[in-house]
Amino acid sequence: MNPHHRTNALRERLNASHEIQYGFCVTSRNCVDAIIALANQLEIPIMLLATRSQVEYEKVGKGYVNGWSTRELSEYIDLHDKGGYVVLCRDHGGLSEEHGSVLEGQTFTNALRAAKESLLEDIRRNFSIIHVDVSYMFDETSKLDKRIALLLELYQFCNSNSKHELSFEISIVKQTGLIDDIFLYKQLLDEFAIFCIRNSLPRPLFVTTNLGTLVRGNYNAGDIRRVDSLDSGYMEKVRMLTNCAALHNAFVKVHNADYLPDSSFQYLTKVGVRAANIGPEIGAFETLFILRLCNDLGKKKLREKFIKHFYESRKWEKWVAPDTPISDLDKAIICGHYNYSTAEFKDTFSELSMETERRGHNIHSMIVEHLKNVIKRRII
Repeated sequence: MNPHHRTNALRERLNASHEIQYGFCVTSRNCVDAIIALANQLEIPIMLLATRSQVEYEKVGKGYVNGWSTRELSEYIDLHDKGGYVVLCRDHGGLSEEHGSVLEGQTFTNALRAAKESLLEDIRRNFSIIHVDVSYMFDETSKLDKRIALLLELYQFCNSNSKHELSFEISIVKQTGLIDDIFLYKQLLDEFAIFCIRNSLPRPLFVTTNLGTLVRGNYNAGDIRRVDSLDSGYMEKVRMLTNCAALHNAFVKVHNADYLPDSSFQYLTKVGVRAANIGPEIGAFETLFILRLCNDLGKKKLREKFIKHFYESRKWEKWVAPDTPISDLDKAIICGHYNYSTAEFKDTFSELSMETERRGHNIHSMIVEHLKNVIKRRII
């Protein structure tokens, strides 16, 4: 299906409803199956997001989710998404902080070349929305015009290499947990509008900025916590950002929206935020389900194997600051999904699967149903 048709359905919902439209990261094959099933069951578009570390072009290096390449994920969606409701999105494409391990040790020239090859593959494989993000190559002291120039270069590259109209999300700053300066944000949108008009390019669908969200451990540590105390200054600043985007026919999307209470989303909706990304939270729910299933089946040793493997992978270090008061068990739960493609996990999971089948249940169906319920809680 033409990705433009998938995006049209999402755009219609964005224009018709004031509710936040959610995007969910590709944390596992079970997560993908849950999104596909739920989108087709409810007959609504749902954004499925893949970072470069999760799913990547073969030539650059496959991601950690199910060993999928960009092509393989796209083909999987086309095969199973019978109604065409899944909106496949590249999350943090380009040169983003989200895939530092992909870029580590590379020169800027090589990193930029690989980024363009990755984006080109996204276009070939009919991704519906491409997030062009240049946050990794710059720190807070980098000049804004340098960041915007690189963003415009990648934006034009994508459009020049596409045979159909693309939809985009853009960002130039790292997630900090604070709130971006409205003047920085306005300059970005103004320059982007002029560039798009001069070059006859489509305006971006989404603009990502810091709205006070930041995942740390198994909670949200950003300034958004002030929303619950009715901080009027915070609310007014966010409203200014969303109004600025609206003037450019774009919608504001918030990242790191995991672990937020319903009240935070209600406040964000009131001030015009129209989309949100959730990822680590879904991965943690799946890992937690697996560990609880071990308990329910009386498989204590299998549970201990999982926890040991997850914890010793040290993948939790990405999300846990040194001074975070969090248990080793919680660390294992946070990073479990990063290890689902490892041989050690597959061997242990196979034992759990056989025990589940012996008792008349299919573990894949159980996990998918559990994740559907978790995701449905957000979108309905």
